[in-house]
Amino acid sequence: MSESWFSDVIAESDNFDDLGVDVFEMIRPENWWGTDLSPKVLFTIARDDGIPVVWVPQPEVLLALAAAPDRKARLSVLLARKQEIVDHCKMIIHDCDDPWVIDEHDLAAKAIEAYEDGHQEAAMALAVSVGEPLAIWASTPRWKCFKSDAEREAWERSRKKAGKYAWATLELNAVGADFSQYEVPRQALIAPIHRFFTKWYPDSEQKLPDGLSRHVVAHQPTPQHFSPENALLSLMLVTSLLREEQAWSEEVRRMDGD
Repeated sequence: MSESWFSDVIAESDNFDDLGVDVFEMIRPENWWGTDLSPKVLFTIARDDGIPVVWVPQPEVLLALAAAPDRKARLSVLLARKQEIVDHCKMIIHDCDDPWVIDEHDLAAKAIEAYEDGHQEAAMALAVSVGEPLAIWASTPRWKCFKSDAEREAWERSRKKAGKYAWATLELNAVGADFSQYEVPRQALIAPIHRFFTKWYPDSEQKLPDGLSRHVVAHQPTPQHFSPENALLSLMLVTSLLREEQAWSEEVRRMDGD
């Protein structure tokens, strides 16, 4: 998650006791506020089911997802409430007006427009295309500390060997099960990306991924993969990542005094 959350918390820290504010609630994504859901539950849904949980969907839908028994049931929840979710995505995208993300803003809005006009496949293809560089950006650490040059070089070699589509998985593996208040928002943000970037190629003789896959869309799109579930997930993912980059852009400009 962007550092903007932490800066906002610090700026208001003197007023916490008077206002009865839960500090750790404030540094979590806005759509988690008031749900009382365990970050571990939300992270697991994002990682295992490939369902974005940061910035979108809205709290009521998160509660329904957490109550569902399995991935199939959770996807049914999403489809049953798809118009609510799409309306929420439109609201979120509308707020992404920083000049650094304006192109992504325009194209994400076009993807949603296509979806609402009944062009599900076109909407999903556009959302995946816009979402790919956003997912790579989100998987890249904003900063990284090393104990030595050798440690830094080893880290760079491992990332280069893995390739950009494996960075989200490497990041999740690196932090492990760290569910500290300051780590879990970023983990939850990137958790769906490792499924999105599941390695697959037409000549690999592997079964098609059963969830939203950048590689299937890019290398061998099929009608089955362009399903109602995957189309909705593509809109949710691009919205989640775009809003995160908007928050980061705001923080960078704030730090630079822009």
